[in-house]
Amino acid sequence: ITGTGRFMIISKEGKMLFHATNRDLIGKVIGRDIVDDGSAIINSGLLVSEPADRFFSYTFYGNRTISYKTVIPSLGHFLVFSLDRKDYMESLNYLVMAMVAGMIFSTALIFVVILVMARRFSNPIHNTIDVFRGLADGDLTVTGGEYMEDEFGELLRNLKLFQRKLREVVSEVVTA
Repeated sequence: ITGTGRFMIISKEGKMLFHATNRDLIGKVIGRDIVDDGSAIINSGLLVSEPADRFFSYTFYGNRTISYKTVIPSLGHFLVFSLDRKDYMESLNYLVMAMVAGMIFSTALIFVVILVMARRFSNPIHNTIDVFRGLADGDLTVTGGEYMEDEFGELLRNLKLFQRKLREVVSEVVTA
């Protein structure tokens, strides 16, 4: 995340105990020393009133922020991380674009895998069809393409045996 992120430690009463980028705020109390003015500071009370372990938004010195608040167990104070909203949105947009690119790549990869698998299935089928078509046309010498180590390869091998026996029978009939 970019350089606009900042950490604060705030007591339950709203006293600023630590601010990473503005030391002048240390010791000031939200709601008494730091008050909403409707333009530069808006919803600053959320730093105290918002429940822990949630995201919220407020405007501080004109910067809209996205913040996350959690409890420091050993101290009982709140640790708040704030990031300017524009930087948060840039990071979020980058993440969304990376996810979209990943989905497009995954979809293309799945498409290629399915295409390769479909061709592996369709080639033996077309081979077998060509042999049957040749036999149907009366060509007893027709040959198929490559044999596969699957059911279609077995079918084609048995078809070749049938074709050989049929040639022998035809040859015997012609000889007789």
